[in-house]
Amino acid sequence: MKKWKDFSVFRSVPNTFPETFGRMIYYLRRSRKAYATHSLYFEKKVRQLLYTSLTTEVHLLQGACFRRKNASYLSVEYIREGALFVRQRDEAFRLDPGDLFLMQPDLEGEFVVPEPGYCKKESFSIFGTLLPALLEQSGLGKINVISGINPAPIHRIFQHLGTLEGMQTPAALQENSQLTFELLYYLSSPVYLTFTPKKLLDLRAYMENTLEKEHSVQDLARRYGCTPYHLTRLFRHYFHQTPYRMLIEFRMKAAAEILRREQELSIKEMSERVGYRNALNFSTEFKKYFGMSPREYQKYLDPI
Repeated sequence: MKKWKDFSVFRSVPNTFPETFGRMIYYLRRSRKAYATHSLYFEKKVRQLLYTSLTTEVHLLQGACFRRKNASYLSVEYIREGALFVRQRDEAFRLDPGDLFLMQPDLEGEFVVPEPGYCKKESFSIFGTLLPALLEQSGLGKINVISGINPAPIHRIFQHLGTLEGMQTPAALQENSQLTFELLYYLSSPVYLTFTPKKLLDLRAYMENTLEKEHSVQDLARRYGCTPYHLTRLFRHYFHQTPYRMLIEFRMKAAAEILRREQELSIKEMSERVGYRNALNFSTEFKKYFGMSPREYQKYLDPI
């Protein structure tokens, strides 16, 4: 992240022919290579306390730009690759991979992809009656950009929210709210990035790519070349969870994706694919993680 004094980069953002969304007014130039929106929750009659309505993955191309005002929600824009110029409160910044832009409710904010350039980013659109108080009490409401923090919790929450797409149940909304609060809490007191040993990253990738194996902590520690106690300490330090919890998370996310894409599979076949020899144990763990059984979860998903 670098503070930017030359505001001329934002002159390409149009001011004519605005579009509207509720009371929000925005100006947009679409220039993108890929785009995926995950619809999580939309209010109907009862206003909810806190929730993420949309998560978005987008690959923007040079010249893409967006300006908004009078928005009622918070946008968290996490930069994965490339660069993005952002402006808010008469301050401008060039953001690089790992940086975040907090587009605050009720403020005018904008971003533009430089020429030449591109930007891959993940976005959270956060609503709720508690949002103004949370932003004020946490101090996040005064922040334009965040830089240098460990992105693993942000990416984990983004991926977890994606598994709730299309589900409008009370359990799904509760989980959505908990994850949204976790995100805001983390951003208010982030863990700053430290160098993660490549060997540890390789071990994590090995776990994720071989879910059909049992992966005891003892076996993982032997593979890494340390004691189980030391491996657990390393995981807590760098990934903020134990090897066991990370493995559960990998398996549950993989199972949710299988339920979405291969609905003809039996629970037994699916459980074996993600490393469970006992389908009952799998179903129990799935319900603990998502708040409903695999079949209940599947009922709220539209076939792809």
